[in-house]
Amino acid sequence: MLYELALQLRTPVYVLENEMPYEEFTKWLLFFEQKPIGWREDDRTYKLLRAQGVEAKPGELFSSLQALQQNTPKREKDEIDTSSFKKSTLFSKMLSAKGGDRVLDD
Repeated sequence: MLYELALQLRTPVYVLENEMPYEEFTKWLLFFEQKPIGWREDDRTYKLLRAQGVEAKPGELFSSLQALQQNTPKREKDEIDTSSFKKSTLFSKMLSAKGGDRVLDD
């Protein structure tokens, strides 16, 4: 894992061995456990596969995406606050655009 960390941080291994505190190293290990190396590439590939008709769930195809799903808290629709967006300039421009009156208002 040390070499993978060095590759991701673009730092020579000897620098990590000699200068990185153990506490920081363990935090990096935890970080990569929660966000596995390569998850972005796997996610991109999964989206391409979905576009081609693959019905499998992300975690069934890629272990990195399964780990990512397990570490991501589920957000309920009610938890997302849209009130600040509805007050924004962008939202008012959307409403004033052609067809903007059809923007759904929750």
